[in-house]
Amino acid sequence: MPLKWCPGHQKFHSASEFGSNSNAPDGLATYCKVYANEIQREWRAKNSGKVQAIRREYIARVKRRNILLRAKGKLP
Repeated sequence: MPLKWCPGHQKFHSASEFGSNSNAPDGLATYCKVYANEIQREWRAKNSGKVQAIRREYIARVKRRNILLRAKGKLP
């Protein structure tokens, strides 16, 4: 099984421990899934206000889209 370097953990992991990234030459993400989740968890903890704002905007966007689709008869 091929190995890939995770710069976050500073060690090699098996390629199956990396997510996919179609833009990368090897087709794999830069960081392993475990480290990528750690980074994301830390960012969300430090930026809880941004996370809430992003969620509110997403919910508003979906509601607007659903209202339009219902008006066109494409949603029940």
